[in-house]
Amino acid sequence: EWNRYYETAGVHAIITDHEDWSPSKVARTYFGRKNIEDMFHLTKKALVVPVEPPYVKEDHLVRAHLFLVFVGLLCYQYLRRKLPNDMSEKDVKRAFDKLDMTVAIEENTPQFKLSNIDNDTLPLLESLELGKFLPE
Repeated sequence: EWNRYYETAGVHAIITDHEDWSPSKVARTYFGRKNIEDMFHLTKKALVVPVEPPYVKEDHLVRAHLFLVFVGLLCYQYLRRKLPNDMSEKDVKRAFDKLDMTVAIEENTPQFKLSNIDNDTLPLLESLELGKFLPE
């Protein structure tokens, strides 16, 4: 019994209906699902765009939730592509948590500026090209 477990340790049996795919394509597709699962996991503990799953039963509400999850994933992917590769998720979250938006009225026009800018938040703001919102 132990020998059978030892011989099959780390072996994944993958069953597919894509008979025309090569074994390497089947394996790449199967193991590529981890990236998608990681993205959906992010929506539960959202980095920037929280999309908590509501308790829904009705079809239109389920569809609305899935749409929000998809939009949240698109926003997250956009942000990650704009940010430097050396910024971890923890760094990005810390930077967003520190930022505050200040609103002032000048000449009957609202002016929006970011505050609490420091060494943690500046790389985020520069890479997202948010300079127009920085205080002068």
